[in-house]
Amino acid sequence: MTKVARIDFYTIEMPENANLNFEDFLKQIYALPENDRTQTVNTAPVRIHRLLEVENLGNKFLEGEIVRIRMSGLPFIAGLQGGVEDLNLPVNKGLGEQTAFLYHSATKTLLFHATQVGVSIPSFLRYLEILGCSVLNLFQSQIFADPIIVKDALQRLGRLRSIRTFEYRLRVAEVNNMEFLQDQGLSVKQEIDLMNKYKAPSIGLKFSIGHLKNDSLDTSSTQTTVKSLLRWEGKHPGEISRIRISGADEDNEAIHIKNLLKETMRETVSLQMGQERSIPYTSRCDALRRAWQRRQDEIFSLKEVNQRLI
Repeated sequence: MTKVARIDFYTIEMPENANLNFEDFLKQIYALPENDRTQTVNTAPVRIHRLLEVENLGNKFLEGEIVRIRMSGLPFIAGLQGGVEDLNLPVNKGLGEQTAFLYHSATKTLLFHATQVGVSIPSFLRYLEILGCSVLNLFQSQIFADPIIVKDALQRLGRLRSIRTFEYRLRVAEVNNMEFLQDQGLSVKQEIDLMNKYKAPSIGLKFSIGHLKNDSLDTSSTQTTVKSLLRWEGKHPGEISRIRISGADEDNEAIHIKNLLKETMRETVSLQMGQERSIPYTSRCDALRRAWQRRQDEIFSLKEVNQRLI
């Protein structure tokens, strides 16, 4: 049987007031006793279960696994010939739902195995923030995982010399923390306030120079808002449905980015399950390594791309 693993790529940004890098932070977490490492996120206990230093093709990584412990709403055991029975787990045990990750410190790149039942990227970040702020007392602000934009899209953005239209759509169900938007002087918070005022589930904004020629939207404001929207997407996946930009290069050739969110780095890797009834840790980590190998040249070259808008 074949399973498909989806691997998403992020750039990790530690808080400005943290006096350590992400790699050392993960190591400090893993050095804690297991009971201190276990923290409740969205009503479920979560724990980094494994963390190893590995080397692959000359690159050094941290390879790890985080587990969500499902304590309630447990399924039954069902027989193929009929009948069901309770799992009868001890009160201090639940079902472990695993998520693997790979971190390349030289490029601050996190590869995260996206699953439906394991730990999501927002829950992973929240888990780290609880430990960093409340347990280890290393910092007092947020960690960000910014989705990586593929090189081709960055190159097109880098060629923009004028911006004719900039459009995005938000659909926010609930907002708990918007301090980072305020800190960057962005308009996104005001738009969410309007959504709350009118009880609107979504809002779409389009900025345009209309029929004016030889004119452009403010590139600095556009750049700042795009960065913030991508950062929001890392914290709240799915709440931004579109980021669209159009303009022209220095030769007045048209450039259109229909949806920047569709240009984020992602890989799908096929896993041969054999007789296994769950995906082994080794198979999930192998999927992460294969995803890295497919994208490593692009990741290394991103530093050389003109990131004028990102």
